Amino acid sequence: MASRAPGRTTRRAESSEGTEEAEVDEEVDPTVSAGEEVCWLDRLCPECGAMPEGAGADDPTVPCWRCGTVRARADEGGAAGPEDA
Repeated sequence: MASRAPGRTTRRAESSEGTEEAEVDEEVDPTVSAGEEVCWLDRLCPECGAMPEGAGADDPTVPCWRCGTVRARADEGGAAGPEDA
């Protein structure tokens, strides 16, 4: 049997798909925010939430690799998808 770290408990949750076990850290309060706010959140595509890659990571005029939305135009008041090009 594998050993568990102190303060950790295994909990079972039942769903329509069966029973799942998950290790829970009893010392973490799930009702309190933890960590720092993300500094890259404003870079995500406003339409599909994709993280820009390549040239689009630094240039908001490059269309989203997933849906084609141009972040620069979306920031100006509306998403500009591939049909708007």
